[in-house]
Amino acid sequence: MVIMYNPDNKNTYWFVDSLNMFSNQSVTPVWDDGHYDVIESNMAGYICYRDERLIDGIKSCWRMSPTFLNWQYKGQRYPEPQWGNIGISRDHTIYSFVAFKIAGWSDEQIWDYAKRMPFNLGIEIGMKLTPPLWFWLRLISGKKIGYIWYPMAWCGKLFSRIQNGLLNFFTGGFGKEIPQDQYVYDTNKNPKKVWLSKQYYPTFALKLSAFQLYVLPDSWFKRRIKKQGLHLCPSENFLLQIMYGGKVDKSKVDGYKSMYGSRWADELIPVRTKGNIMEIITNPVHLEANTLDKDLLNFMFNKYNSKI
Repeated sequence: MVIMYNPDNKNTYWFVDSLNMFSNQSVTPVWDDGHYDVIESNMAGYICYRDERLIDGIKSCWRMSPTFLNWQYKGQRYPEPQWGNIGISRDHTIYSFVAFKIAGWSDEQIWDYAKRMPFNLGIEIGMKLTPPLWFWLRLISGKKIGYIWYPMAWCGKLFSRIQNGLLNFFTGGFGKEIPQDQYVYDTNKNPKKVWLSKQYYPTFALKLSAFQLYVLPDSWFKRRIKKQGLHLCPSENFLLQIMYGGKVDKSKVDGYKSMYGSRWADELIPVRTKGNIMEIITNPVHLEANTLDKDLLNFMFNKYNSKI
């Protein structure tokens, strides 16, 4: 399982652009030119390749902004000025701090950012500094009050399991994920089924939680949360199964083919696919290096293989 990284190659599907951001080619119908989730890609890229430029890129998405009495950090999804008015999401706030933690920042350095997070992170609905995020930021900053996050996260996973179970009981559910070789994106989704699918616990949230746990030391509570999360993992999402402590055969990891779209944050169930169109990458130019989804899977398998 060889990880190939070439930050100078700008023709691969994922590539490091001139602003040190791990962008992707707009080869599927997207509206953001591959920039909307780029902080998440930078974090994943840093985990795989340990290129400090990717940390610099994330830092450039956080700008100091004066307040009445002091100043705070305001985030944006991409470091170009026009992205400043949109702000940032909770997800990419978390992915920023995960990257900082993996880069070896001290508790003091993390806290200098964490204590200056604004309540309104972005203009999108719900993009606020919620209580779970507030406590998690303190937890990774070494503040004892942050330990409250653990029972909150465990209860959240338990509730999601119950919610998913009830939905499956009353609706029959949507079945298991389809193997990637058989998956075809559904362009004519039934609106009622799409609405129903959105009531399930989303895979992108499960992935986000996996990385929140990833940077925390081993503990009884962490293991309990991972056990709950494993029950929520889709059948073909090998990355999340590994990160939540599941067993994945090496043959499945070796046989995985890199895909367009947000593979590990989405599901290979046509009616439940929420993100961009996902397809197996067949263009050899896009596969020359920087196959981020496959490289991340390989990295996590190698890291946890001795434990699973």
